[in-house]
Amino acid sequence: MKKSLLSFAFAMTALFFASDAYSQVRVGVKGALNMANIHSDGETADYLMAPQAGVVVYTNLENALFLQSGLLYSVKGAKESLEGEKVQLMYSFLELPVNVGFQIPVGESIKVSPFIGGFAGYALSGKLKGGGITIDLFDKDLVEGDPKRLDYGANAGLGVHINNRFIISGQYSHGLANLSEDGEAKTNTRTISAGLTFLF
Repeated sequence: MKKSLLSFAFAMTALFFASDAYSQVRVGVKGALNMANIHSDGETADYLMAPQAGVVVYTNLENALFLQSGLLYSVKGAKESLEGEKVQLMYSFLELPVNVGFQIPVGESIKVSPFIGGFAGYALSGKLKGGGITIDLFDKDLVEGDPKRLDYGANAGLGVHINNRFIISGQYSHGLANLSEDGEAKTNTRTISAGLTFLF
């Protein structure tokens, strides 16, 4: 599953840049707010509000069907209150999304665009904070097992394209990679994000 999803992401990226639509590529910047969570063995913690930002590229925005990719810095994780102490689990990912969308005109300069796709992310850092202590999840001197840096999964969302310049979007990302150190517990990311994109 892991290899097939990564192969899909790279194949879609190659298609993105090899297509005739490359000549119509639009580059932009995106800022978003993640409402992130971690799902572990059937249990879900409280949502963590965290940032997402980066560079995005779109093709075919003059046509109904388009491809979207980019490179994003995306913070994911969860928080919980244990015995009166606030505990936060935070991963900082460098993330590559690849989505396919369809534009539906609803006005002279407005289009509604549902989209689906996938993502692959690499954790630049991982931290567990609580009680005034911060633990580096990738410090093998402190954490037993084999901490996972790779995350991947599926995206689904809806965008509102305004004047082919601004995009307001909402997205749900469902992580499929198991981030557990011991490999026994199933620990996956779940993220709802809302963002604004400006295209140059």
